[in-house]
Amino acid sequence: MRVIRLPLLVAAAGLALTACATPQGPPGPSLPGGTQAPGAPPMESQNLVPSNYTGRFQVLASVLESPAHGPQLCNVMAMSYPPQCGGPDIPNWDWTVVTSESFNGTTWGGYLVTGTWDTVSQTFTLTEPAVNGDDVPASARPPEPPLVDFASPCPTPPGGWVAVDPSNATNEAMDEAMTLARQSPEFAGAWLDQSYLGPSGGESTDANDPLRYVLNMRFTGDLAQHEARIREVWGGALCLSPATHSYAELTTIADGIMDTEHPLSAGLNDARGTVELTVVVATEEAQAEYDRRYGAGVVLLQGWLHPID
Repeated sequence: MRVIRLPLLVAAAGLALTACATPQGPPGPSLPGGTQAPGAPPMESQNLVPSNYTGRFQVLASVLESPAHGPQLCNVMAMSYPPQCGGPDIPNWDWTVVTSESFNGTTWGGYLVTGTWDTVSQTFTLTEPAVNGDDVPASARPPEPPLVDFASPCPTPPGGWVAVDPSNATNEAMDEAMTLARQSPEFAGAWLDQSYLGPSGGESTDANDPLRYVLNMRFTGDLAQHEARIREVWGGALCLSPATHSYAELTTIADGIMDTEHPLSAGLNDARGTVELTVVVATEEAQAEYDRRYGAGVVLLQGWLHPID
């Protein structure tokens, strides 16, 4: 399986554990770098353009030239020395107008590039000189995708999010709960939420205390039955919410797309129940085809290149 898995997230600022390995099964919950404010709109496909778009794109990325190929725009770089990467050719690249590093015949650096995309030749042509990445102010950088609201979708229980059985609100108990959940073919995802602690929750000693976690799980079947089973081992705060597609179904979708269409990356978002694809250029027509094939909102496209015209 060649799915690059998106991290499971905890809604508390300042905590992060990300996963980039191919999954051998649904992992347990992990911790995020941030969240969107509760009540914000859900994340949608990003950087979509019509298929006949002829305007410019921007991206902040690495460019690398090696003895094996000319200057190429890199989405991911292998951090060897010299580094290695591959991507779209940049036919009019000029190393003399930027700063760069070189070693053993390889030259590279990080830049803000602006140019046009040729779908036929799969090349990126500069329309203005590249700018050294370190010289680009925050206000001039392409916008990051909006973060999603990972707060627990369940109503806050009377008395707040507290453990119902503190003796079973431990990391070991949470691992047992995840094992039980993964055994069900109806399992659809899991994440941890501490957003109820407020903006500073991720910086407090409560951040790593299982007594303060809200364990979120999603299932496609009867939530009451799943809750009873999870409560056999987990005594901390718990929120179960419904899902349309199981984890296994979404994994099958992502694997099929990776095998046949080769996007830059594909990942599953547990909290949203979506397959999220990164492609060089995301078109409205491609998104419409995924909606037709899998249902609206199941597969979301993210264009790596950001349209600016």
